[in-house]
Amino acid sequence: MIYELFEYTKLTSPNVILNLTEVELSGLLEQVVGEYIPIFEKVGLRIQKSITDEDLLVIMDVEEMVRVYDNLLMNAKKYSIKPSFIKINLDSDGIKAFLSISNRVEDLPVEDVNKLFERFYRGDRARREDGGAGLGLAISKRIVEIHGGTLTIDYKGEWLTFTIGHNLKE
Repeated sequence: MIYELFEYTKLTSPNVILNLTEVELSGLLEQVVGEYIPIFEKVGLRIQKSITDEDLLVIMDVEEMVRVYDNLLMNAKKYSIKPSFIKINLDSDGIKAFLSISNRVEDLPVEDVNKLFERFYRGDRARREDGGAGLGLAISKRIVEIHGGTLTIDYKGEWLTFTIGHNLKE
């Protein structure tokens, strides 16, 4: 918890330094998602992915953004109805790339899903007992924002969807 709190504090500093490089997002996500397939299968989850073949060049700190992807995928693993599947989609509108990760959840413990981004928020009993500090989504949102992107959340009919908007390289 102390490490996560330190990380959150560091990321909210105006002096945060990113190690920015040009990355082809489709290839990076294929690699990250591929690593999760056996992890998900062990708990009764299948990945249903739709990742564009289009070269989507973005400028990012790869280590920090992979941390965001890992956090969202691990949350999907922890809180999904099992057995079921995780939907992963990556597409583009030519200006931004949009990555969405969706999973089926039972009753969401909040009326306003944006509360999940609040520091220390752990709404349901499972979240309180998982040993987490309630900082993972707040840290993820901050990492995306310092990259100039967006991280949003939506909940409709058992499906919880996180969407990251990445700016494409001009």
